[in-house]
Amino acid sequence: YTSGTTGKPKGAVRDASKAGIGTLVELLRIVPFRRDDRHLVAAPLYHATGSGFLTVHVGLGSTIVMMDKFDPVEFLEIVDREKITTTALVPTMLRSVLMLPEKVRSKYDVSSMRIIICTGSALPEKLKEESRAYFGEVLYDLYGSTEMGWVTVATPEAQREKPGSIGKAVPGVDIVLLSEDRKIVGQGELGELYAKNKLLIEGYHKNDEATRNSLWNGYFSVGDLAVRDEKGYITLVDRKTDMVISGGMNIYPAEIELVLMGHPKVHEVGVIGIADEHWGEALLACVVAKAGQSITEDELTDFCRKSLAGYKIPRRFELLEELPRNPTGKILKKELRAKYAAS
Repeated sequence: YTSGTTGKPKGAVRDASKAGIGTLVELLRIVPFRRDDRHLVAAPLYHATGSGFLTVHVGLGSTIVMMDKFDPVEFLEIVDREKITTTALVPTMLRSVLMLPEKVRSKYDVSSMRIIICTGSALPEKLKEESRAYFGEVLYDLYGSTEMGWVTVATPEAQREKPGSIGKAVPGVDIVLLSEDRKIVGQGELGELYAKNKLLIEGYHKNDEATRNSLWNGYFSVGDLAVRDEKGYITLVDRKTDMVISGGMNIYPAEIELVLMGHPKVHEVGVIGIADEHWGEALLACVVAKAGQSITEDELTDFCRKSLAGYKIPRRFELLEELPRNPTGKILKKELRAKYAAS
């Protein structure tokens, strides 16, 4: 089942036997997992991050170490004790590890770690920098989904060459970017990302309409908007359903979230559009401050002015204790929209 961040979770029907061993070999050309790896399963097994990379390492004959439930301190304890070499995390998990006090993190030896796959949602540049400072050059930013499997990977080298991108297509994956009228767009132009590979699902369980809306000539889309440069690097812009139209202007909340995440007092943020009589929609930023920090709307507005055009600055900020998330750590913007719809 999908994560259900934009609606109800949908059953994803897949015949995994059709993928074949070649699909794994193609991934190994980009992410160098090995037979002698010691893989830590930290993500839930009902999620593709946990089960997918468990399957990869079982296929290789690697050693598997499993956490009963994710905890950042226990994660570091296991990495140190078991000399873990690979793991797969969602950004929320990685952030919780890196937010531990330095005096806690310094107790553990993480030098055995070779590969950290991070996937499931956008990975801010700031978090990548913090990961490099603590773990070294071991972070692989993977873009994929329950429906499509792995699609692109930003290796440590790619992250240096093209900051902010999700890397290039994994060998064996073909990507097209389509306009709203489903025409292929050119380099540097915004389009909806469609992918084709041997891991694609056959469709959504008992939901023919959703299946038809997601397919195009054998390619599948989960509604993400992206651009591709002349070297083949893909940069995500936002989820199509998250786009806000304010005063006739298309605004992508992910851009505003990345700016706000750069504020030294901000822990996390979710930007949504709410109904507005004058503008059609207005931007609302739901902000969680770092522990022990207080922050004002004026501070946030002034910070945004340094990097954003006026129409992209949220017209309202809500300071929250936490953001609603699903069990795998993805922010549930549908719950934020429901909460503030009447306001």
